[in-house]
Amino acid sequence: MPPGTPPVEQYLFIFLKFIASMIPTIEYDYTVAVRMQPRV
Repeated sequence: MPPGTPPVEQYLFIFLKFIASMIPTIEYDYTVAVRMQPRV
């Protein structure tokens, strides 16, 4: 993955932030689930 590219899990979050900036009357839940997994 090139530097500066968001992980796949954040694409929906970024998309909703973009839509909210275009349509400010719609409110979204911006909480993001965080999972801790050991790297193999």
